[in-house]
Amino acid sequence: MTSYSGGINRVYNISSSDKYIEGPWFYKRGSLYYMLYAAGGIPEHISYSTSTSPTGPWTYRGVIMPTEGKSFTNHCGIVDFKGHSYFFYHNGALPGGSGFARSVAVEEFKYNYDGSIPTIKMSKSGPSAIATLNPYTKVEAETICNSSGVETESCGEGTLNVAYIENGDWIKVKNVDFGNGANSFEARVASAYGGGRIELRLDGTNGKLIGTVDVGKTDGWQKYVTRTCDISGATGKHDLYFMFKGGNGSLMNFNYWKFIAASGTVQPDPEPTPDPGTQSGGQNVNNNQTARINDGWYYLKNTLSKKYLTVEGNRFNSWTNVCISTGTGAEGQKWYVTNTGDGYITLTSGLGNYMLDIQNGSDEDGANIGIYHGYSGDAQKFLVKNTGTNGVYTIATKASDKVRYLDVYEHKTADGSNVCQWLYYGNPNQQWQFEAINDQPSQDPESVQPDPEPVVEEPDPIVVEPDPEPTPDPDPVVVSSGLELTYSINNWGSGYQISYKISNNTGSTVNGWTLKVNKNQVNIDSSWNVNVTTSGNYYVITPVDWNKTIYDGSSIEFGSTGNGKIGNSFDYILE
Repeated sequence: MTSYSGGINRVYNISSSDKYIEGPWFYKRGSLYYMLYAAGGIPEHISYSTSTSPTGPWTYRGVIMPTEGKSFTNHCGIVDFKGHSYFFYHNGALPGGSGFARSVAVEEFKYNYDGSIPTIKMSKSGPSAIATLNPYTKVEAETICNSSGVETESCGEGTLNVAYIENGDWIKVKNVDFGNGANSFEARVASAYGGGRIELRLDGTNGKLIGTVDVGKTDGWQKYVTRTCDISGATGKHDLYFMFKGGNGSLMNFNYWKFIAASGTVQPDPEPTPDPGTQSGGQNVNNNQTARINDGWYYLKNTLSKKYLTVEGNRFNSWTNVCISTGTGAEGQKWYVTNTGDGYITLTSGLGNYMLDIQNGSDEDGANIGIYHGYSGDAQKFLVKNTGTNGVYTIATKASDKVRYLDVYEHKTADGSNVCQWLYYGNPNQQWQFEAINDQPSQDPESVQPDPEPVVEEPDPIVVEPDPEPTPDPDPVVVSSGLELTYSINNWGSGYQISYKISNNTGSTVNGWTLKVNKNQVNIDSSWNVNVTTSGNYYVITPVDWNKTIYDGSSIEFGSTGNGKIGNSFDYILE
């Protein structure tokens, strides 16, 4: 930013007993603005609020990360990357850590269907890897998952080098894919003295030894040479450890490294480039033009089976599979198309804000397809392609980089046959028709032009709220069983947080609910996603507009914080 116009505005002003302290993290996701911040005093926890405007008014949404981690402060940030959401924070959990000796940490999380952020606990392991490291390309030595004793400094050959390496120090590099095997190893190193050696081990500081590099003297700390050694026993995926051995004092500087593949080894290739005409196994690439389907509600009909894309059981539960079945007009057969502006679409289920989703964002043949809370990441984006038949399309998955398509497994046609993704071959098994609901046009022949191929840039994830035809609220359903409350209590220091979940297994849609909590056992200081009043000996908790209705098989979540400490349970009435 080089300039700015306008006045100075107060953007955050919230009435909440959860005191704002410092360290705001401000961003927009979909239609919501988020303000995350350190709160509560010393020791701090992380709270947040949301608004539909960047200057408020703001709605307090609760505690994201309670106080923990051996540090009296905690500051945070959120990043969305390749369809995953990550919460960055700091703590003092490493040896010798404190509020003045803090380290960066990260956890993966998933937004709730309404855009709220779940409670996130600190962990020692962090998120799972979404890719592997290729050891057969040049890797900077400062590529580090964990280490002991080493530091970095500016390098005479550019970038950085690892420095101040002493006997017993080590570096861990996580999730290295050696493929079918490595033959040798080379390291770019420098040493003014004896140099010492580097032991290469797998999966631990005392793990399998696959090679040893003798560094030796190079006449200066920035006089780099390339040292090599033979490698034996490095195949598949492992954590790689560099163990530094030698005499007293500094041993060496370490700039970069690289493995050499054994003859005939298939090296890992994180971004394969297919031949112009075929994919692996000789499968054809779909060179048909991209089609455009207008935003709106549709049934998706498979041209081979004449059956419809259907949410299994016509209900959502955490992650639900999709299949084909005879058309009934059920909510689980309705799909809302939203064009995301980059050539792709999302498909939102009639059951709620749950989108068609490639399980785990997989790019492999046979990966299962279902519905999951809508967040519009790569696993929930699809590209529609024309075929030789007007009104018939194939649907590619962005998770596979447009190589694989919605496919009914093994060409089956019976009700309940599973839907997955598979390499393109263009048979009717992979062809679909978009049948508009409520007479919505599937295309406008006079205005529709094929979209360009999707751009490479990763768009910011958005939350798409379908806009169906309004229907009157159903009459309230009075139930005697099947509506269930579960909750968890997290005590810390001078307070606690309660996370509530109401699940509906009544067999009917519940339109309105009330939870009464005993005031003698719980002290509610603040809450989010609900309204709270008092009546006699009870807190009376009622829903806000968006979580008033709970479909059969679904659930809603909310929370509250309080002062002091409570036990592991409390009395309540759920109506």
